[in-house]
Amino acid sequence: MVDLIIDNSLSLLVNLLTSDSNFLPDKESNRRQLVKNAEILIRDHFDLPITLTSLCQELKTSQRSLYYAFEECLGLSPMQYFKILRLNKVRRALKSADPKISKVTKIAGGYGFWHMGQFSIDYRKMFGESPSITLKKDIKRQYKAEF
Repeated sequence: MVDLIIDNSLSLLVNLLTSDSNFLPDKESNRRQLVKNAEILIRDHFDLPITLTSLCQELKTSQRSLYYAFEECLGLSPMQYFKILRLNKVRRALKSADPKISKVTKIAGGYGFWHMGQFSIDYRKMFGESPSITLKKDIKRQYKAEF
């Protein structure tokens, strides 16, 4: 009788754990949702220098949870991801700006970069050129295309 109860209990347990209606929370989908919520928050505040602490407070999560979610979903820390997004936004803005009236510092500041020395180092590391070269380069292409 005990063997019969154990066999039935084990088969019920296996069915429960492999069913679609699993009662355990899906860690992967929770982490994906956390990353999605962080992305929304980050995209809405490109112009502000967001810290990991403020991001976690806003999302009501721990730094460790946010870090693990980003690492699992994107292979980057939250702050690395945020910096990459902002650097790409600055690059697009520099490429479309008129160098006669636009300044790198104003454009970079508009995306939350306040320390221009560090910004320039990060920009050069990511794109292989200084931000001022990007600003000037695109106008040269436009000038050549006009003639």
